[in-house]
Amino acid sequence: MEFSYKVSRDQYLRAKRLAVRPSFVSWLRRRVFVSFLLLFCLALLILVSQQHPSPVASAPITQQTAHENFWATTISYVMFFAVLGVSGYSLLGKGWLRDRRLYRDDPLMQGEITANITSDSISTRNSAGATSETRWNAFERWIERKDMVVVVMRSEANIILNIAALSEIQRSELRGILSTALPKK
Repeated sequence: MEFSYKVSRDQYLRAKRLAVRPSFVSWLRRRVFVSFLLLFCLALLILVSQQHPSPVASAPITQQTAHENFWATTISYVMFFAVLGVSGYSLLGKGWLRDRRLYRDDPLMQGEITANITSDSISTRNSAGATSETRWNAFERWIERKDMVVVVMRSEANIILNIAALSEIQRSELRGILSTALPKK
């Protein structure tokens, strides 16, 4: 079975989200790191605020006391927003920015791709001149959504097949080849 297609940026981003299975260990490691960072900065913030206590109501406020309080407060706010920014960036991740850049910088994904799928292997070639042929034992699973199929390799790489232009008979043939070769997830 052979067909040609193009992959849109939205399909590329959806395929990346479908194919990636973040491990629990990496998720836990990131959360623990951010938690320790927040605790460290909170302890530092408490230390700075204790070194610069607020003036007592009965004591006269001098220019120097007001100046010290201003800088202590400013440092506290700067540290708070820095910690908030770093923790938000690390918790929410930077993956969506990287994935958009990968698609934009990858001319192989933007050209026309021709896939040849047989019972032994899957081969692709694109308008930029890149070709590949991979046997089914290199793949782990396949995922189907309404207009695309993502074939995931064991190395977390994937092949995106845009099936929007295929007829229902061709889609059934493709599903048959994929289901005999790989488990569906």
